[in-house]
Amino acid sequence: MADHPLDRYPLPFGDPVVQNVLRTLTSVYRRYKEIAEVVDDVGLDGGEIDFDGAAQSIWRSVLKEAARTEQLRALLEHVAKEQPRLAPALADAMAANPVSPPAEEENEDGGPPWKGFSGDKGDERQIVEGQNTLLDIAFLEVGLDRARSICLLKVRIGKKRYVGTGFRIGADLILTNHHVVFQAIDGVLTAASEIEAWFGWELDRADVPKQPIVVPCDAGSVIAAVDRDWAVLRATTPIPPEFPPLPIAAASVDLAVDDRVYIIQHPGGRPKMIGMHHNLVRSVDDSVVQYWTDTEGGSSGAPVFDEDWNVVALHHRWVEREIDGKPEYRNQGQRIDRVVADLAAAGVQGVS
Repeated sequence: MADHPLDRYPLPFGDPVVQNVLRTLTSVYRRYKEIAEVVDDVGLDGGEIDFDGAAQSIWRSVLKEAARTEQLRALLEHVAKEQPRLAPALADAMAANPVSPPAEEENEDGGPPWKGFSGDKGDERQIVEGQNTLLDIAFLEVGLDRARSICLLKVRIGKKRYVGTGFRIGADLILTNHHVVFQAIDGVLTAASEIEAWFGWELDRADVPKQPIVVPCDAGSVIAAVDRDWAVLRATTPIPPEFPPLPIAAASVDLAVDDRVYIIQHPGGRPKMIGMHHNLVRSVDDSVVQYWTDTEGGSSGAPVFDEDWNVVALHHRWVEREIDGKPEYRNQGQRIDRVVADLAAAGVQGVS
């Protein structure tokens, strides 16, 4: 059997690298015609591909056929040339030591809790009647300001490489998740040996990736807590002032069910994106906030904002429960006020 997941057949769709490739392709090519053009360009046999269904279903069929005919790498190389924004993520996936999002941490029962669920599936994704969804145009301007503080994290743990999201919280401090910089390898919790923070990794108005500012971090000085899934990194070179800290030292969380939250993130290690659809809060308790706002692997460590662009949570995982034979999903973040209290108790100084 081939060692690299992209060289195996049948293609292991449960592998994080393959999952990330599937999400990456689906993020740009969503229509039948677009996908069919890629298939034709690469020379795959369209008759062997099921073009019915949603984009993700079509792409699964395309990848399966490409793997069967040993054309998967040619397909990904073609896409990387056609879509420069996807090139770094696809190059990471095809590397001899491929990059993947880190595995999320489990609770003591082996899985995440499902908090605040009503038990009535019909109530969970209904339109919220009577809620004004109009926003002042300045909302977008403030969001762009906040986005400057958020970075892609590229991490090496053992022989593996991972991607996550972080955000600046002090002169040389970056906040992310514990599971972004610690992973269990052969049953042993292992710390990151190399960490880079990429600030400004985003697309310009012409959909061309900007050149990021790469800031190395001291992997040996990480302060972290597994129970609330946070980690503080320290930059070893100055973070440029155009990427200011997000203020969290005096943070408070004033959220209720059906409020809206927004997440600026690096899903799958791709250029910076914002999750702002299906963005209703579903549950708030003393520890966590749960919401429908979209994320992907690689979004771990992103800040969750309220409608006033205050940081209210540190995104760290998704949760799932089966209802009437069908999965229901939410995303979850640790309340930022609880994280800040943990930072103070751990002796972390200089938090903005």
